[in-house]
Amino acid sequence: MAFDINNHFNIFSCYLRSASALHAQGIEASNKNSACGGGPVVAEYYYITALFLYRHTLELGIKALLKSKTGDDVTGHNIKKLWEAVSNGQTGISTKIQKAFAILAKHHILEDAQLFRYHEDKKGVRLQDMLPIEEESFEVLDQAAWAVYQEVCICEHLKKGFPLR
Repeated sequence: MAFDINNHFNIFSCYLRSASALHAQGIEASNKNSACGGGPVVAEYYYITALFLYRHTLELGIKALLKSKTGDDVTGHNIKKLWEAVSNGQTGISTKIQKAFAILAKHHILEDAQLFRYHEDKKGVRLQDMLPIEEESFEVLDQAAWAVYQEVCICEHLKKGFPLR
């Protein structure tokens, strides 16, 4: 199947909006008077799921950026390695990406997202033992995802011969 930037952006947008919505549900669930049940345990499940979706959004965005720049399809889930393959000259967003990667590394999901698929990764880290997710983490991940998205747009724009202002 040929790389279609419009389809990719639709998928990217759905993951990112879903992550944001789950994060909002987590905030609502943390309110003890929440209509959806509530309490810190319920909120944490929303946050864990939102974290996974943010991570996957970054993975999709970085893969799209690699595809846009090189024309090559890439596989794998190690977004750190994928970013290293495409990041030369990306100094404008490297700070946002590095902050996002620090959050993902703290939760043992930078190099692989297996923890979300099996509740325990190859190193024995269990989902139930994940550190609490800080509220500011979501803003950092959101900003990084949008920065990658913008880079893909710029790359596609330049490939069509349009000048940047």
